[in-house]
Amino acid sequence: QKHLIQSICQQMAITLQVLPNFFFEKHPECINRILQALRERIPGINNVDIKHTEDGRLVLRFQDANFQDPFISKYVSDGTLKMFAYLVLLYDPKPNPLLAIEEPEAQLYPELLYELIEEFRDYARRGGQVFVSTHSPEFLNGAQLEEIYWLEKKEWFYRNTACI
Repeated sequence: QKHLIQSICQQMAITLQVLPNFFFEKHPECINRILQALRERIPGINNVDIKHTEDGRLVLRFQDANFQDPFISKYVSDGTLKMFAYLVLLYDPKPNPLLAIEEPEAQLYPELLYELIEEFRDYARRGGQVFVSTHSPEFLNGAQLEEIYWLEKKEWFYRNTACI
């Protein structure tokens, strides 16, 4: 199971590097919106860029206003990377039909959750369906009652017991 988790994390890291590169090259207006949203949410981050290494890899670099040299993603907080990944997914010019997010509150400051919920709503308005599982009261406080469904586990399946 450890190898499976490492494999999934490696695939996510590759996606997190390739998708922004796609935005930089094909949709600069999207990457500008992503960077603006990231600057508003994460104090100190003023730029993100992609460096092509000599061996053909892509390296994501985050520029903090307090430092001369940018940090590669390996040295950036999990919360910053997670917010960046959410923004990359949410600002995709062609939303996927379904976006499933598990516990978005993990590694994020509670005050960021309200803005994230608004981003999920905007994504849904553009044609994507968003399904979020959470245990966070802070996250639920930002949701409308008609957006909340209570799922209950019964033996081998889950069932919707109520739309709150």
